[in-house]
Amino acid sequence: MKERDIHSYASHLFEMMGDKAEVYAAQQLAAFDKSLDTDSSRSMRRDWRRIREAIMIMKMTHSRFTHH
Repeated sequence: MKERDIHSYASHLFEMMGDKAEVYAAQQLAAFDKSLDTDSSRSMRRDWRRIREAIMIMKMTHSRFTHH
């Protein structure tokens, strides 16, 4: 996935699921960690890792602006 797609997908998940979005991304990552080691699964693991990281940043930013 391209960086803008990662950010867009992470943003959509965060808007729809709030804090649960990070858990969802972690679950998806874990599912691909358990899958066969193929090019496709490695790519999906990388994408879900990046999506989760983007959600974590969004949570920190959102928290910073809503709790001060």
